[in-house]
Amino acid sequence: STLFPYTTLFRSRLFGKRADHMIKMEVAEAKLAKFRKSTQLKVVKKMKDKLKDFDKKVLQLRSKSDFSAVGAFITFDQDDHLKACLKEYKQTLIGKFLPVATRKLFKKRYKIRVSQAAEPSNLKWENMQVRGFQRVWRNAFTTFVTLTLLLISFSIILLSKGLKESLSQEGGSAQCVEAPDPDSEFAQQEILWYKYSSTYAKYQSMLACYCVIKLETERSYCQPYVENQARLQALTLGSVAAVAIMNVILKQVLIFLAKFEKHHTVTSEERATALKIFIAQFMNTALINMAVNIDLVFFFPSLQFLKDMGFLTGIYTDFSSSWFSTVSEQLAITIISNAFVFPIATLAKLPQFIVMRILMRNRVLTQRQLDNLYMGPEYVLSERYGIILSNLFAILLYNGGMPYLTPFGAIFFGLLYWCDKIALLRVFQTPAQYDEQLAVATTSLMPVALTAHMGFAIWMIGYISGDTFEFPGLYPLPWPTILKERMFKLNILPMLIIFSVIAAYLAAIMVFAPLVGAILGDILDKQGAKDEDEEEEGNPSFMEALENQELKGLETYDIKKNDRYRDSLTADVDESLLKEEE
Repeated sequence: STLFPYTTLFRSRLFGKRADHMIKMEVAEAKLAKFRKSTQLKVVKKMKDKLKDFDKKVLQLRSKSDFSAVGAFITFDQDDHLKACLKEYKQTLIGKFLPVATRKLFKKRYKIRVSQAAEPSNLKWENMQVRGFQRVWRNAFTTFVTLTLLLISFSIILLSKGLKESLSQEGGSAQCVEAPDPDSEFAQQEILWYKYSSTYAKYQSMLACYCVIKLETERSYCQPYVENQARLQALTLGSVAAVAIMNVILKQVLIFLAKFEKHHTVTSEERATALKIFIAQFMNTALINMAVNIDLVFFFPSLQFLKDMGFLTGIYTDFSSSWFSTVSEQLAITIISNAFVFPIATLAKLPQFIVMRILMRNRVLTQRQLDNLYMGPEYVLSERYGIILSNLFAILLYNGGMPYLTPFGAIFFGLLYWCDKIALLRVFQTPAQYDEQLAVATTSLMPVALTAHMGFAIWMIGYISGDTFEFPGLYPLPWPTILKERMFKLNILPMLIIFSVIAAYLAAIMVFAPLVGAILGDILDKQGAKDEDEEEEGNPSFMEALENQELKGLETYDIKKNDRYRDSLTADVDESLLKEEE
């Protein structure tokens, strides 16, 4: 076996800063060699002096000996040795409650925890020392910031909707039946009377009925109507733009928060980023727009004071026909547009990459810049998984009552597959060797999406009048009246059966499966320890695979051979600088 320990030495950002400075100095020296300007010579000299300061600090850091080891990676030559080690040090449910004396301790003092290591290219070495309580408070902080940002986004949308409602016309074209006759001599005075005796929306409705006909001849009188319509259109577009801007800001902030959590692998960081992007975009796309249109005072009378202040302007208490003609239209536009925007934006990187390579290939100054130009951008999985989950949940949530969303979901996934395939082969650089965390987290959310789909479908379709039935075992339970009227209708019987099965399955895997699995795991491990004969996989040894070049990706945990850290840790520092300082 080969041992690669890691310590708190990499906690310092000094190595990364020195590597970034060396890259900038390479560019400065290349400019000096090409243009030969005296001003550039001064820049290079100044950067060399700063590099010496970095080197002195690096040498001082390396001269210290108080770095504590926080873990180690071990590479086994044989598979059975790896299995034996994992089995010997497996952390079981029963083992957690054993006395300390019965556990295996390092130097008779420290607990030993052994787990399957991630691929070398998947590791984030700079985060390895962040463990225990540090990870807990970082996760708590990022959760608080995420919820705060979502609350701000909700407030912005709620405020824009309130402003839009204050400018909208009450009753629409139906109010024209009781509006003054535009040809009447006193029509303008009668409409002006509504301005001071009724609501502003009522006044705008009467004014619209008049100005639609008399706009050309009475432009000065209809100026308030024209200005109100312009403000209304601007606010409508502004609210859409605000959601888009908030999504962009949220995505960047959530990516930063995921990095702040200091995950130990690239996959776990991508998983955290994907889930945060999914939650934020799903709420902005599918939930907030529905929430601001709900009459919350109908369900919670104690919120009446917020409605009086103009914050709660929702008027819908159910999925009525008017809800489908207004709110569902806005939701459909947002969801359908998302089905095309992201795949096309991904494919658009191909011509952009080709043009940039043609324009910049003769203008780059260093080999590193040329390599990066042809290497392409990084393939970020977290953004894709977040958007995929957001669109999937949004479509499944509403397509029970809005079935025309389903074909657009198929179009989205088909476009995304082909656009990603082309871009991955022609544009993006080869991604790291991810483990299964991101895929497992995504698939584990599928039953939740299906449950939400069935629940919303039952509620939407249950609004339609129909015959009721008594479902055995469920109907006699003390359900609220409104639930009983919706759930036990004959037209939703198949959906209710499927919903009950899925809900039971989710309860089983979320509540009982972990406990039962842990207990059975301990029992099976003890039983399996008695069986000495195990099936061999027939894999070659590590050294054989290494000699025959059968290994893919990075074959060692030596951090200096990792491309991401090569510049940071292979610094060629002159040790005489430390003697000069002494």
